[in-house]
Amino acid sequence: MLLHLGRSRCGMKLKELAAESGLEGFGAVAMAIKRYQNELARDANEAARMNNLIQMLRWDANGIR
Repeated sequence: MLLHLGRSRCGMKLKELAAESGLEGFGAVAMAIKRYQNELARDANEAARMNNLIQMLRWDANGIR
């Protein structure tokens, strides 16, 4: 989930995500993100969790809390 958010919402590069997460190389990060995207497509509950998290992050970023 966090790798997906880092890539899609923060615009982090695969190399940056690999360094921050401790994964071996950007290929492993790309594969993990792809697997998670597939899970989002298959699992409505996970997609709802992701959407809720994105909404919470938007709320925080706008200083509404």
